[in-house]
Amino acid sequence: MASFTSQMLEEGTSTRSSQEIAAAFEFIGTRVSTDVRREFTLLATETLSKHWPTALELVGELVKSPTFPGHELERVRLEHLTDLRRGKDDPTVVAEFVMAGLVFSQNTGYGHPVHGTEAGLGSLTRDDVLDQFRRAYGPAGTTLMVAGDVTLADVVEKAEAVLGGWKAESTLANTPDATPDGIATSTTIYLVDRPGAAQSVIRALHTTIPRHHPDYFGLFLLNSAFGGQFTARLNQNLRQDKGYSYGYHSMIQWHQGPSLLFAGGSVQTAVTKESVEETLREFNDVHHVRPISQQELDAAKAGTLQGYPGSFERPGQ
Repeated sequence: MASFTSQMLEEGTSTRSSQEIAAAFEFIGTRVSTDVRREFTLLATETLSKHWPTALELVGELVKSPTFPGHELERVRLEHLTDLRRGKDDPTVVAEFVMAGLVFSQNTGYGHPVHGTEAGLGSLTRDDVLDQFRRAYGPAGTTLMVAGDVTLADVVEKAEAVLGGWKAESTLANTPDATPDGIATSTTIYLVDRPGAAQSVIRALHTTIPRHHPDYFGLFLLNSAFGGQFTARLNQNLRQDKGYSYGYHSMIQWHQGPSLLFAGGSVQTAVTKESVEETLREFNDVHHVRPISQQELDAAKAGTLQGYPGSFERPGQ
């Protein structure tokens, strides 16, 4: 519902149709994008500095007065259903679709597929979307970020003009429940069989600490050494040493509740078993046999620090 509702915001407001909204963004050389995660929804747009007030007005209109036209809803629903059905032919999409639900309960926002299921999309109604919008969108739960050649005074003045009168009775809390139900506690191997697939997609998953845990920075660096960089253990083993994969990494989806660490990549079908064995061995080694060395820790710190300035090259970053 969160994903679908965000996509419907630009399909019509009380003063513009979907075509008029698209034309207004195109006139200033930009578009609005939506990014729905487990714990937040992000609406973003990037345009020339002289047009940022207009961009803010347009985004403000989307969050204050969407109308969710029925005919547009059916079109967006069909597009989503088509994407879901096409995704069944892509092993990477299949893996992304099922993986969180294998460690978190599928009845929670942590385990349910972010973009929904065919059954869910097929059954939702306009009233469902309206209810989701009323619960989730309002000034109390919203953060505004503006990056560019602007002053704080200008941003505050324009934000007051555009959003100062925003009234909404949103009821969703800023943070979800701290602990999702149904976290898996045993080691299990799941197989999704795709006959004829040229590659196998592997995901090794387990839950870990929340984003605001005191050990966040330590785990961040450990993950960098384990699978977060090109020179990390996983990639050196499965790509550089054995040639099983073009890239094999690990990352952490940080949550305010239990986070999700996962490792993996695409490997040649013929070495699927060996790749799984090496992945499990690497997890065991880093925990028991071969902890991160001082040299690996120093390399993880250096890689993080040296890459940091490049993350500020563009206003969007």
